[in-house]
Amino acid sequence: MNAASRHQLPTNEELPRDMLELEALIRELPTEFRGKLEVAYARVAESTSRRRRILNLVQEALSQLRLDMK
Repeated sequence: MNAASRHQLPTNEELPRDMLELEALIRELPTEFRGKLEVAYARVAESTSRRRRILNLVQEALSQLRLDMK
């Protein structure tokens, strides 16, 4: 994705399957429509990845807290 290549997109392992399917569909669109959607997709993909990383950090912190309380 052209606009997305300016930003580091999350790897495929970090994105849900439906996001990957959406990315494939966007790539099939004509150039005039694809450009605008690529930018929005990149923002959503980055946000999704960031939320997933935050969730993992919170889960790890809770696990550590449980261990500390034992």
